[in-house]
Amino acid sequence: MEGNERFRNGRASENSYDAERLQHIARGTDYLGAVLTCVDGRLSPEIIFDQPLGSFFTCRVPGNTPKDSAVWTFEMAAGAGLPFGLVLGHTECIAIGQVVTGVRSDSDVEVAHASAGTAEDLGKVIRMNAIRTAEETIRKSSLVREAVARGTFAVRVAIYDVHTGSVSLLDT
Repeated sequence: MEGNERFRNGRASENSYDAERLQHIARGTDYLGAVLTCVDGRLSPEIIFDQPLGSFFTCRVPGNTPKDSAVWTFEMAAGAGLPFGLVLGHTECIAIGQVVTGVRSDSDVEVAHASAGTAEDLGKVIRMNAIRTAEETIRKSSLVREAVARGTFAVRVAIYDVHTGSVSLLDT
């Protein structure tokens, strides 16, 4: 969250990637956690959290839904002893907007849409979808579920605002 504050306030660090730094990254020893986010090009976890390459196991799927690749990403993180997996939704999500308006069908988003109630507020569906993705990722994986129960891995949910650059953690 400190990195997001630096990003929002125009104080992002200048990460250099010379040969020595690339070799350090290649060893894969500096992972902070895992991030499941959308394919939308308006957000990149390393940039919006002001972290260098090699900081996150990152999985990107439309609408940050709990597809097999997303669950696998959190399993790798928990299995590697990383402390968290973050489901990162974002405002103005095109993928979720397509499901809400009927342009596209996706059972994961449709359940979140139904959970959000009858209101067609895209923001509410985006938040419900991110929360549901976190819940489903835990439900689908015994490895993640057991790590969460032991307290060695936390699954958190946040929303990135594409207008302000701010990330807000949600209580789940």
